[in-house]
Amino acid sequence: MTQYSSFVRLLFNVVGLLILSALFAGCGGAGGSFTSNQNRTNSADSSMVDLALSPDSGVLETGQTIDFRAPFRGSIQWSVNGLPGGSPVFGTIDSSGLYTAPAVPPSTSVTVAASLSRGRHSNAFDLTAAALTAAATIQVVNPAPTITQLSPNSVPLGNSHLKMTVSGNGFNPASKVAINDQTLPTTFVDAANLIVDIPALILSTAGVWPVRVSNDAPGGGSFAVPMVVLNPIPVLVGVSPAQVVAGSGGVSILLSGSGFIPQSSITAGGHPLDVISVDPQHISTALPGSLITSTGQLALTVSNPAPGGGPSAIQEIAVVNPLPVLNQISPSSLIVGSSDSTLSISGSGFSTQSQVLVNGQAVGTTFGDSQRLIATVPAAMITATGDLGVIVSNPAPGGRILGCQADYRGESHSHSESDLLGIVDRRFI
Repeated sequence: MTQYSSFVRLLFNVVGLLILSALFAGCGGAGGSFTSNQNRTNSADSSMVDLALSPDSGVLETGQTIDFRAPFRGSIQWSVNGLPGGSPVFGTIDSSGLYTAPAVPPSTSVTVAASLSRGRHSNAFDLTAAALTAAATIQVVNPAPTITQLSPNSVPLGNSHLKMTVSGNGFNPASKVAINDQTLPTTFVDAANLIVDIPALILSTAGVWPVRVSNDAPGGGSFAVPMVVLNPIPVLVGVSPAQVVAGSGGVSILLSGSGFIPQSSITAGGHPLDVISVDPQHISTALPGSLITSTGQLALTVSNPAPGGGPSAIQEIAVVNPLPVLNQISPSSLIVGSSDSTLSISGSGFSTQSQVLVNGQAVGTTFGDSQRLIATVPAAMITATGDLGVIVSNPAPGGRILGCQADYRGESHSHSESDLLGIVDRRFI
């Protein structure tokens, strides 16, 4: 009986082993598979299950995600570079297998692993392994940044300091902003916004400057858009002196206002003038004689070049006649009964508009130069001895009447000179 029982137990064990072998072959033996990425490897001395995550490798940009699928079911533990759940440096993974790349690429590649303790695998049996594991290698790279907007995108010349918001995508904490190839302090807000501090030095010169966002390798790249530093529109509020004398030349004038820069230019009556000196509130020049030969109003403007800039409002300077000064009349006497006689009048401040009056009556006047006039006294004024008042007058604007008085008695005498109420009287006796 005992021998019979032993035989039955032996037979039972053999049948059991055959059944187990058949089950093993159906799950993982020849002709079977776990998933599309699972293989069975046999050797003479071991039996192993070779497993891989899906996908088993890849390249992710910072902040991107990928959903891993393990080749087994059960209570899976996920890790990144050996750290359960990952870390901010290498990226994180949740319990469902969703991996999120870190904000900045790590210095090494990233290994994402899934593990399942022995006995928890539902599709295969590995009697020699302590646990089932599968892993994938991920390379994290910087994205290529793009810029969609600058706020502000134009800046007035001379700002002392400015914070600019750069909007776009592909930004991360390592993104750098440079203006005109000068890297500037940059604050990371999120993947779509950066804030850059622009120093006064960059804002001290007008122009169109590139604003460039760069991400370093691995991956990365750069993207640039223009920012404009604008010249001001000058404001002209005054001119000194307020008037100049017609016929003078090289008269220096000082214009006052605001928004003047070294590149400012001046025009008078549409003609460009040389700038002598300039500061933000003053600019000086000289009016050439060719622009002030006659009386009137001369329009002055100050202009700044682009970008920005433009002309100021017009300020006018008055061109006035000079104050005439009569020094001498020649000849010193006339003979009663003479025909029309010519007088040579010497002095200063004469112009083409100067007029000689004799006894208050305008007589023929010829302009010689600024110091000489020729007047013709008609015979009708020389019929009797007496005093003749000779006056030189320049019309408005400016000008004034100055003159002298002559007494003609038919022969020459010595003369005396007096000054009466600002009118020089010269008596010829």
